[in-house]
Amino acid sequence: MGSELLVVLPSFLALGVFVGFCAGLLGIGGGLILVPGLYYLLKHAGLETQSDDILIHTALATSMAIILPTAISSSWAQIKRKAVDWTSIKMMIPGLTIGVVIGISIVSKINSEILKIIFSVGLTAIAISIIFKKENSKSFAVLNQMKCAVPFSIVFGVLATFLGIGGAVLNVPYLNRAGLPLKTAIATGSVLGAVIAFVATLGYLFSELQGHSYINFMAFLMIVPASVLMAPIGVKISHTIPVGKLKIMFATMLILVAAKMFFEAL
Repeated sequence: MGSELLVVLPSFLALGVFVGFCAGLLGIGGGLILVPGLYYLLKHAGLETQSDDILIHTALATSMAIILPTAISSSWAQIKRKAVDWTSIKMMIPGLTIGVVIGISIVSKINSEILKIIFSVGLTAIAISIIFKKENSKSFAVLNQMKCAVPFSIVFGVLATFLGIGGAVLNVPYLNRAGLPLKTAIATGSVLGAVIAFVATLGYLFSELQGHSYINFMAFLMIVPASVLMAPIGVKISHTIPVGKLKIMFATMLILVAAKMFFEAL
């Protein structure tokens, strides 16, 4: 166990550094990196002796727990700047909460192969959206009504749970299309991401599979400080270099990771 810790603890730190740096540099949520990173680290480090089914669930749950502190910090900063649209928050929170609860209940019953396929397909879709993202899209006022916000937010909550992410990649484009200015949509999305991570973390804390807690607290304690410290550095560098090509490279990396997980599941 001692020799394994000598390998895995620096690996968790390195993952935290990479996650925080990419989040700051590219404005991309850490869950996209955390889930595959945690899965492969736990699988090959030897600290987790459970089945593959447990490992992928642990990666998803731990990713949500790691996202929570950063999401709370960023959302509080946006709240202090009075950049959050509270009308949208009130419309989206009920559906997101329902979606996360549904997502956890489904995830707990899905085996690792199906989860890997779902994650890899979702990861590929997000990577493609990063590459072909368009700004200043036409807005649709109907999206800013409960009849649309509730069903969409339920779907977003389910998908965020399946992917182990805070959901900004889903919520922000939706809010922008609903008519919110992009900066307001990003600020509001940060609060919604904290809600998703909070509900999911609570759900995973209470959900146990064969007496095993989903959240790996060693990974949590090692990754959170490193990612929080590195995020501002990534932000600073993002203002000095063009990030367009870096986003394409990052998206390509996500697609390769998704492909690896997909073919492992077949």
